[in-house]
Amino acid sequence: MGSSYLNINIRITVAGKIQFSAVKQIEIANSIELLTTTAKVELPREFKNTRKDGQSFSIERKNLLELIKVGDSIHIEAGYNGDYFTEFEGYITQIGADIPLLLTCEDEMYQLKNKPLINKTYASVSLKQLLKDIAPDYETEVLDMQLGKLMIERSSPYKVLEELKKQYGVHCSFREKKLIAGLKIDFKSKVIHHFIFDKNFRQSKDLKYKTKNERKVLLKAESSQKGTSKKVSYQYGEEGGGERTLHAPTNLTLEELKAFTEKTYNSSVFDGYEGTLEGFGYPRTQVGDTIALTDPNYPDKHRDGLYLLESVTTLLNAQDGFKRKSKLSMKLSNTNSTDTTELWNKPLQPQLLP
Repeated sequence: MGSSYLNINIRITVAGKIQFSAVKQIEIANSIELLTTTAKVELPREFKNTRKDGQSFSIERKNLLELIKVGDSIHIEAGYNGDYFTEFEGYITQIGADIPLLLTCEDEMYQLKNKPLINKTYASVSLKQLLKDIAPDYETEVLDMQLGKLMIERSSPYKVLEELKKQYGVHCSFREKKLIAGLKIDFKSKVIHHFIFDKNFRQSKDLKYKTKNERKVLLKAESSQKGTSKKVSYQYGEEGGGERTLHAPTNLTLEELKAFTEKTYNSSVFDGYEGTLEGFGYPRTQVGDTIALTDPNYPDKHRDGLYLLESVTTLLNAQDGFKRKSKLSMKLSNTNSTDTTELWNKPLQPQLLP
């Protein structure tokens, strides 16, 4: 008869040769809003044995800092009952001086932060070509988007990605060492996780159902017209809530600006849930996945819906066990079906990336 208990197992590999199977705590944080996925690993105070090159190895009375160093690769795996899944891959960026020892880590963005600075000018460039030039060692999955004239001065590849988010709204991140770049309102999830109230997740205090009226906002959108001081403007939404200025792509017509603005509005103003689902190690939710949320307390299903997963915080420790805190973003089932990809194929204003 199979066991009804789920026993947590952990495996941490440093520099491909040093392996730990016990920790005091692990916290992994990933968000659409952030370029870098981070991990913090706290090793136990009484830590005497590890594995090195596949063999048992005693570190009693040894300085652990002789075995690991900043810049070493780190691979974190976890699961239940002997099954292991990759939770984080990256590099150690900081080693604490206190006991218990704290390892601070970053994903592949760490490498892009430490690449040589770039000086380059483009008469016209696409997002795909730009990422190929600044990060040639990585496979990419990129939105078809024209950036127009572009100048980069003494910037690391990471800094360029930061400016893409700031100036164009392009969100970049790594998934399994593949560089992903796209717009938040056009995220296309390939994985759906089903969550049912009172069944497979712990409801956090900040998970709340809100109506459109509670979310109402007035969007004031504008699109600059290249070569002139003119702007195409459009307002959409309701007064009485907040106001937000929406900087749309350059050279949009009024009809194109309307489509872009209304899709942005529909992605954030809806009847539905907001907040965080506190799940377990399974299902293995990841940023950009879809959450299918079902509430059996409402048989008419008006509270059921699909949501983009904005952020995931993974925790492993004695108090929480193995927990994932998955934060909901826009309601996918309520977004406008208009595809905005073609709007981003128009060249934008020349930009200076410092």
